Amino acid sequence: MNKMCVPFDDEDLIHGAGQFRIGGVVPEVVKPGAGTLSDLGRDDILYVLAHGRYSSGSEIVGIVKGHLWGTRRSTMKAADLAEFLLGKGLPTSFGDLRLLVCWGGYVGDSVTDGGHKLKRSSEQAPFAGQLCSVLKDKFGFTRIRVTGYRGMVSYVGKGKKTTISTVMVDLPGGSMVMDEFGAVLKNNKATGNTFTLDNKSRTVWY
Repeated sequence: MNKMCVPFDDEDLIHGAGQFRIGGVVPEVVKPGAGTLSDLGRDDILYVLAHGRYSSGSEIVGIVKGHLWGTRRSTMKAADLAEFLLGKGLPTSFGDLRLLVCWGGYVGDSVTDGGHKLKRSSEQAPFAGQLCSVLKDKFGFTRIRVTGYRGMVSYVGKGKKTTISTVMVDLPGGSMVMDEFGAVLKNNKATGNTFTLDNKSRTVWY
């Protein structure tokens, strides 16, 4: 069993999570107020969908309802997300968490990406590394590994119904790669495309 999790009450992200297909299967979407992670097994995969921030590699973002009207930006640090996941019952024996977060695995200094300044420091672990450390050091996860992607991660926004069966990542510098959920595919000789889960497009933290 694999699941998708959206830690914010963000209608656009929640819709997007429902458009992913993992092995052709529509995963359960766990979100604030609905769903549990307590039934995830040792060999399952949990995908977490949220926005990254240009200005900080230490926070993820969701767009939620405003206090009075409109919308507002809500943020979480790694410890906040860890507490959310624990509150949803994520077992400490769990081992494979994958962040569908723009730049969640980017390691390096500041760069210009998509016309915006991505502010980062090569001396600081990205959000994926920070989350892994918190889960291990504060909450006692002994098997956890956290995947983060180096570039921008695509998803299907509200009002659209196109399904996504791969993680589409636009790396700084303009190269587009696609990472298949759950499996590594060798080079496709017919199209010349390579679908890979290697460190070209992601970093994995243990």
